Order: sequence, then structure tokens, then C-alpha cells
Amino acid sequence: MKRESFLTEFLGALGAESLDYTKIEKETISGTVHYRQSLDDEIEDLKQDFCWHMTEENVPSNDVFKLAELIHKQHLLDIDQLNISVEELRERYNQTCNSVFTQQEFNNILGVLESIVVRMVDSGEETDSYFIHE
Repeated sequence: MKRESFLTEFLGALGAESLDYTKIEKETISGTVHYRQSLDDEIEDLKQDFCWHMTEENVPSNDVFKLAELIHKQHLLDIDQLNISVEELRERYNQTCNSVFTQQEFNNILGVLESIVVRMVDSGEETDSYFIHE
């Protein structure tokens, strides 16, 4: 259940409109990402299969979840790259969490988020990856 919640925010930040889960196992969770792309004056519905090699026990912390949620809700990515400075992101995060994370504490949280890789799957093969970076 934590994996699904985390993926909703993480992949949502990367443009996912919705997720369908097709296989939930102890070591992996797989499914399809649905998103929309604007091409000229037309909206095209797209989908991409994915696989995340992650156990329920090893899902990133609630702090990392909150950061993914903030990035998603405030639309802070340009494709997969942050569109604000790390310092501005830390300020927004502190405000949202009603806490004061030091630069080092925040860098640790951001570092975990940036280390997450969700694999794209094409024709049954892992081909590319979803990730977030500065």
C-alpha cells in the first residue's frame, strides 16, 4: 500500500494522470502509467508500462513522500528536472511540513528522492527509467 501511494506522487510529479497496477509482488510492483500529451491543438492519451523494484518495507520515508507530493502538487518539474532552486524547494518544503530542516537534512531527503528509479517497460523489457533530478 505504501508503494502505491508513493508511486502516485512520484509518477504524478512526472506527469502521470493515473496508474493501473497489474502485478504486485513482494519485490516489485508493476503497472501502467496513463498521461496526456498536448500535440499542436490535440490532446493525446498516452500510456507507459512500468516496474518498480521495491519492497513494501523499503519504501522511502514519509519525509521523501512529502517531498514527492510537494513537487507533484506544485508542478515543480520541467519534464524530470526541478524548475526551482534547491534552496527554494527547501523553503517550500519547510513551510509545507511546518518544520525547519537544515540544508544537510533536506539534501539527504532530496538525495533519496533523486536516487529513485522506476523502470519503463516496453514489450516486456525494461528499457528506460523515470527519475527526478536537479
